Amino acid sequence: MSKVSIFFSHDTNASQDPKILQMCSVYKAEGYGWFWMLVEKMAEQENYKIPIEGKYTIDAYAMRMYCDSIALHKFIDDCVKEFKLFQTDGKFLWSESLNRRMQYFEIKSEIGKKAALARWGKRNEQSESNANVLPTQSDSNTNKQNKQKEINNINNINKDALKNELPTIVKIYEEEIGSIATSMIAEQLKDIEKEYGLDIFKAGLKKAVVGGHRNLNYAIEIMKDYKINGIPSNNGSKPQEQSKKITKWNDGWDN
Repeated sequence: MSKVSIFFSHDTNASQDPKILQMCSVYKAEGYGWFWMLVEKMAEQENYKIPIEGKYTIDAYAMRMYCDSIALHKFIDDCVKEFKLFQTDGKFLWSESLNRRMQYFEIKSEIGKKAALARWGKRNEQSESNANVLPTQSDSNTNKQNKQKEINNINNINKDALKNELPTIVKIYEEEIGSIATSMIAEQLKDIEKEYGLDIFKAGLKKAVVGGHRNLNYAIEIMKDYKINGIPSNNGSKPQEQSKKITKWNDGWDN
């Protein structure tokens, strides 16, 4: 059963995600469009998964996406096996990154609903005593502060969990850049740990900071180069070939 979904988070630099860059190197801009059309379809579903089981299911998607069904079959297969952009159990297709984003959006939405109900409840109480009295500015500010506190608590829970899971990478980040501001950054660090490893992360972050760019996205661009070409030695030369092993890219179109 589908549901109405009017929003999901789409990073402005999503086209620079390593896995999406790999996909675009094969499928070009057309593949980029197919990718987002499938993600949009997932976002409309109750569990953020689209069914793929059945002889003609993907053919039906191809018709809706105005593309060749054979090409779409291959594209989805490559997005699962080669680019790691999607996951599947043979019956459904989904994106772990989309799931994380939508769960975060649902939590914020639920907080908003609770705050709205609280405001309306308070207004009803006031209207019983004085129909002309409206909530004061201080009441509105208090509600906003309470809402922000709830969001901050969610972020803190996520960050604390990450610190327990990946204490080293969090320590390096906080020493070089500062405190983790949101749970989205915490999730991003988790993906970086899987994709690049601690050595590349530390070297890339240090070079960015030394160069005056105290920015994680800038550091990631350096990490991409180090992952392919290796971390330069102190004298600027490239390391031995055996130190250039490329690890598999893992989940995340959320750089």
